Amino acid sequence: MPNETFNVDSDDRRVAGPSHDEIITPMILPGDGVPLRLGFPDDDMSGIEEKHCRPPEQVLKSKSDHRADIWATAVVAWNYTSSQGLIDGRNSDGAFDDRVHIAELVSLLGPPPPEFREKMRLGSMFWDEDGNWTGQAPVPGRSFESLAAGNVDGEDVECFLQWMRKALQWDPDHRPTALGLLRHEWMSRETRPVEGEGKDVSDEGIQV
Repeated sequence: MPNETFNVDSDDRRVAGPSHDEIITPMILPGDGVPLRLGFPDDDMSGIEEKHCRPPEQVLKSKSDHRADIWATAVVAWNYTSSQGLIDGRNSDGAFDDRVHIAELVSLLGPPPPEFREKMRLGSMFWDEDGNWTGQAPVPGRSFESLAAGNVDGEDVECFLQWMRKALQWDPDHRPTALGLLRHEWMSRETRPVEGEGKDVSDEGIQV
């Protein structure tokens, strides 16, 4: 299977990259200064379809695009940086369960915005018309801070958590571009400055 990479167009600030096959994007994680290429082995994943890395729109069986790769990149970055996985997703029988997956996301991110719920094919299976959780699985007491405590490497954990929250947005429209993630403060501390650093380079309404 050939490797594919993200191509960032600085003019229109869009990302042309794979949403299937293999996702590879260069990143530098804090602590060791070693550039890491985040690739998923063929025998473990098919693109971002690996269960733990799927964005909520895919779990809820709705349309997705290149912005799903932003979500997957953040989940993989967490798994490289932390000794504890971001998503567990296993039910009481030990099987990976999409209902548990969504419940964990609710615990981490809070409830999704109404416009997101309304456009998801399976939204009504998890929330009622008022946005209340319908109990498909219990919402755990899970937070970025509790998962990071003693598990995340690097000096500026809070800056890393800000980066994670920026990438892991329920609504794909609210996620930054790949270039926006690279220009975030957490990344810029470990990489050479990007031309135009400090400017708003993400989609309208998303600050980087």
